[in-house]
Amino acid sequence: MAYNLFDGFPQPYSLAEAEWWCGGGHREPQFGFVWGIEVARPGGGDEIIGCISVEPQHGLWASSAVLGYWIGQAHWRRGITSEALGLVTAWAWAALPQTMRLWMPIYARNAGSQAVARAAGYRLEGTMPLAIRKGGYAIDAVQYGLTRPGAQPGEHRLPPIS
Repeated sequence: MAYNLFDGFPQPYSLAEAEWWCGGGHREPQFGFVWGIEVARPGGGDEIIGCISVEPQHGLWASSAVLGYWIGQAHWRRGITSEALGLVTAWAWAALPQTMRLWMPIYARNAGSQAVARAAGYRLEGTMPLAIRKGGYAIDAVQYGLTRPGAQPGEHRLPPIS
């Protein structure tokens, strides 16, 4: 899984880092809004299998927010992340009136994450050659995005930035 996570994700991921993250680190402002992706366990109870986030941008990009997500490999290809992305997208449109565009950079090699974005209604907006640093190398990225339903350039008055 770490192969397709951005370099900001600690590797190796220690127990101390996990305890910090789960103990409230995920609420630090630089991470935006972060949720666990939760599924029901077969024998009862729930399990967090990944994370999804929305990070509103600032300044010139204040009408945009960047999304990111990951889930454990045992849960891939079951539609879980696409469903979570759809739910978070709906939340962002309702909770972030200044956000007109949601987008995500994805490693070009990560076909699974691109499939998640497409399944949730996001569109491929372009390829960015050598745009992302990973493991000391520059690699290609793709960008998927979605604009607020009904929003048109210059027609939607934005609320003041607080």
